[in-house]
Amino acid sequence: MKRRNVLLGASAVLAAPAIIGGRANAQSASALGSTLTPFGADPKASASGLVPAYTGGITTPPSDWTMGTPPPHLFKGEAPIFTVTVENMSQYSDMLCDGQKLMLTRYGSDGFKLNVYPNKRNFAAPQYVYDNTVKNVTRAQPSSAGLLYGFTGAVGGVPFPIPSADPVQAAMQIMWNHGTRYQGQYQAFAAASQWVCSHGANVLALTEQLNICYPYYFEGVTPETYNNLYYHSYLTYVAPANQVGGKFNTQSSTDRTKVQNTAFEYLVGEGRIREAPSAEYDVPATQANDACNYDEIYVFSGSLDRYNWKLVGKKEMIVNYNTYDRYHAQPDSTTLMTNFVNPDLVRWEVHRCYVIEATLAPGKRHSMPHRRFYVDEDTWLAVMADGWDAQGNYWRLNFEVPQFNFAPEGPVPCYVGQEIYNFQTNQYIVLGNWYDAPPPEGGPGTLLTPLPASMFNPDSMADSGGL
Repeated sequence: MKRRNVLLGASAVLAAPAIIGGRANAQSASALGSTLTPFGADPKASASGLVPAYTGGITTPPSDWTMGTPPPHLFKGEAPIFTVTVENMSQYSDMLCDGQKLMLTRYGSDGFKLNVYPNKRNFAAPQYVYDNTVKNVTRAQPSSAGLLYGFTGAVGGVPFPIPSADPVQAAMQIMWNHGTRYQGQYQAFAAASQWVCSHGANVLALTEQLNICYPYYFEGVTPETYNNLYYHSYLTYVAPANQVGGKFNTQSSTDRTKVQNTAFEYLVGEGRIREAPSAEYDVPATQANDACNYDEIYVFSGSLDRYNWKLVGKKEMIVNYNTYDRYHAQPDSTTLMTNFVNPDLVRWEVHRCYVIEATLAPGKRHSMPHRRFYVDEDTWLAVMADGWDAQGNYWRLNFEVPQFNFAPEGPVPCYVGQEIYNFQTNQYIVLGNWYDAPPPEGGPGTLLTPLPASMFNPDSMADSGGL
């Protein structure tokens, strides 16, 4: 699909009902929790009724669920409200991104479909996160080099819950909201796997034990005590056999003028720790057999400086949300099918999303010079993205597979699952899935006790065994 058609689609987005720029920016911080949700979303139901009113989300776990076991299936047995197929997709065209339309056109005869379920608007966060979000309205500022390189002043909540009236500034603010989305304070995964699926052959690229801390969301942190790190992660490779013992340590900064994004790795066979030369932008991600770029992980991650950004509107979109069935399935051919994940294991919902265009900035280079992001208003998560190559041909569909877990401090959204479809190679990759881990270790958890800070020091890789 050429970019000429894509731009026509962008014009349609501009015509859609939206809360953007000036109207949102004119409200004060007191709007949060009243005329806006505590995170800055529109609390009202949509005119279509497909997006319900926000009533506070789900704040307590099911009574039959025990902390530390795999995430509870919150909506088991629920029936779809409608299904989008290649035959009826024209009825839902305004709620589909270009990649979804191509999936239906190319694979609809093979059974690809979108089962759409009721939107629960179940996102919630602890009160301290809401409190910090209110404070961030007046204290968040661009970094000394501008928003392309980060921000300062904000901590512990959404940095920009009421975006600017300027669509360029608003787009960057929203992408930073995504880049600092709430995911708890600590997470530990016994096994998270990446699969590359090509022409019916499913190859395990990597299984890793993963530990993450989010200093940005440590309870009690202030702008004065914050260390400018959104997250710090420590990975240990446990499969396949040729990767066992490898390790990867990363950190993500909220202000590149003060702290850089870095990555250190230990590669089996080298016997030493070294700084990864580059683990961002369009550098192929080694953890995914080079089948995607580092800045495609989490739909978008890393610095904004390769692109020009613009918020073009806000509209209802069919996005992946609350998908639990997939995490209770095994990664065999009944789950990872020839050209797509089994659609009967995938839950789609209609959510209002900010629509953001990213186009290559003058003097910069990137293998994917045009991208479009869809950011969920409730969570600020970039739930989906379209991507085009330098010739304007459609290239990749990228989306998160979010679900929600519970932790001692409250509900915790978890965004580990991800799928990227490459239309030029006819392959797809499935990132960050724990469904092949043995229970009860399978599944994420926010820990009862903090992980030690020393775990995230690159030097600790030499002291953790297996080297």
